[in-house]
Amino acid sequence: MKKKLESLIEAYQGHFVEREDEIKGAFLAILANENLLFLGPPGTAKTYLAQNICSSIGDAEFFYYFLTHFTTSEELFGPLSLKALEGDEFRRKMEGCLPTSHIGYLDEIFKANSSILNGLLTILNDRKFHDGPEVVDTPLLSIFGASNELPEKDENIETLYDRFLFRYEVKPITFEENLWKLIFENSEVFLPPVNLSVNEILEIREKAKNVGFYDDVMDILMAIRRELRTKVGGDGTQIYISDRRWKKIVNVLKVAAATQGYDKVNRSMLLILEHLLWDHPEQKTAVRRIIIELTISGGKSFDDIEDRIKRLDPEKYSFSKKTIKLPQTVIFRKNNGHSGIGSASSGNVKLLLTLADVIVAGKSRYCNDSVCNFTMNYGDYTYEGLMEALLNEYGISLESQIHDSFIDYRYQVEEIRDEFLDLKRYDANYFNHYKRNLEDNIWVNRRDVDEVVIYHQKKMYEMDRLEKEISKVEQINLEYVLTKDGGNNQNSDQRNGRFIGY
Repeated sequence: MKKKLESLIEAYQGHFVEREDEIKGAFLAILANENLLFLGPPGTAKTYLAQNICSSIGDAEFFYYFLTHFTTSEELFGPLSLKALEGDEFRRKMEGCLPTSHIGYLDEIFKANSSILNGLLTILNDRKFHDGPEVVDTPLLSIFGASNELPEKDENIETLYDRFLFRYEVKPITFEENLWKLIFENSEVFLPPVNLSVNEILEIREKAKNVGFYDDVMDILMAIRRELRTKVGGDGTQIYISDRRWKKIVNVLKVAAATQGYDKVNRSMLLILEHLLWDHPEQKTAVRRIIIELTISGGKSFDDIEDRIKRLDPEKYSFSKKTIKLPQTVIFRKNNGHSGIGSASSGNVKLLLTLADVIVAGKSRYCNDSVCNFTMNYGDYTYEGLMEALLNEYGISLESQIHDSFIDYRYQVEEIRDEFLDLKRYDANYFNHYKRNLEDNIWVNRRDVDEVVIYHQKKMYEMDRLEKEISKVEQINLEYVLTKDGGNNQNSDQRNGRFIGY
């Protein structure tokens, strides 16, 4: 099967220039029993490609219809049977219509009206059609939809849109040499070199049922889901994927692995997801970046580790005292060295509300060790006396507060270091194997492989930088926390072993 698919894909790529993703997606959608949407302007070979894909499947029936707001059920599903009506039965003559086809192509799919929507949804989702009282199994392998634009907000149409798991934005040919080849060299007639049979497709689906997943692939899938739910797409909205679509995505990955002859889904299959996870074209870049990053890192986010390092500012962390409120308001009177202790009328009195306020006042030039600059509960204290009173009366100890903060800080540093080392080990052990699997994967194009390699090189540089950042924060020790002022442009000082920096 793999060699046959490779032969078909190569032949199609030679004829349909700049359509590698669409070709591979079309074949995989058929194999996985899923539907595919082409989004793009007229004249970009969407219909022509779908017709030829169908011709690659032996004895497959192709159904095409251009939908309008006035399309009726009879046009898609077949006219009513007059003979059946004579017997008081409601049945359709479905031969040659969508319910008896193998591949359907519905142009301007979002113009479907409410009169045909229910029948269409059942066929798209369950491959069944309600013919009067009877539920008929259809032979449909896939339905291709096409539209020039995304639908406007409408609950019914959004439900229809959700049934198309594979989504491709088809654009006009970009490069002149490819356009030259199309208009001057390509033959109007394309004959596929080999055919797939319907039975071969059904056999692959059966094999896929027994395909499993490597543990890291399941972890990555969950990480991708989390990222999509928290990150914002290019259009300013969060990327939400329904549970039904995730279930179908898992089946697609299993089918892709089965065509490769694998008994488990490996990481190389996950790049397929870039065509299955966006709702709006503006989200494609963000989705692709998330998938590439998490498949390289085994589900761990480089950005997340870097953000956590940035938040671990040791200076800020060691000053949890900033948030420690005093049980009683403390009055601080400045000693200016000339007129003695200040008074309220002179503007040299300050109310202190937090432990940080006390420390800043105590280390300032207005504080004298031999003068009672502080008042609390009608008692006057020197700086050292006030700190002793706070400890004895209220259990507020600067060292214990800082020590607790430091222990928490060190715990988080170690947690980040462990995650970083896991990521580094994962990369060292698996990337080369991952790259070989990518190169062997018929569903991944060369552009994907090159981009993964470039992204990996960039991340290796960033990992070296992150390791230096982690080493820097690891150098912070308890002695540093207890004796340094934290780099806030204030003088460092010690009073009898007490930390007074701010």
